[in-house]
Amino acid sequence: MNGCCDAVSRGVAAWNGKIFVATFDGRLVALDATSGKPVWSVLTVDPEKPYTITQAPRVIKGRVVIGNAGAEYGVRGYISAYDAATGKFAWRFYTVPGDPSKPFENQAMAMAAKTWSGEWWKLGGGGTVWESLSYDPALNLIYFGVSNGVEWNHTVRKCRKG
Repeated sequence: MNGCCDAVSRGVAAWNGKIFVATFDGRLVALDATSGKPVWSVLTVDPEKPYTITQAPRVIKGRVVIGNAGAEYGVRGYISAYDAATGKFAWRFYTVPGDPSKPFENQAMAMAAKTWSGEWWKLGGGGTVWESLSYDPALNLIYFGVSNGVEWNHTVRKCRKG
């Protein structure tokens, strides 16, 4: 198991009779709030890559939103949403562009890729969302920060032009 800075959990979410917790090995688990028994569990990361989860999940409009950690080991950051009742995958938003030989997930990633140099996708790209995220219901927007660009060593990034 990879993890740079200890096995931590930054909290849980509670909604509609369930407690949602993310695990260090990349799972998102819904527990019955009364009995504590698991209702569902999903793996939110590629187990072949050094992802972890330390973030507290958030429930927004019936979906559990969670990010991941591991950028210091070269993974690509994203946030994902799962149906709070069933655990069914709803959507994923990547924070950094992927392999340019494949179609980009959206126009934002295509635009971002134009600002990157080198072969960032071979290392993953970084940009994991491992800290808290916030939701603004009036604007229907999720706010989150990213960290650890790859190469994470800024002297290497600077020499390689970003």
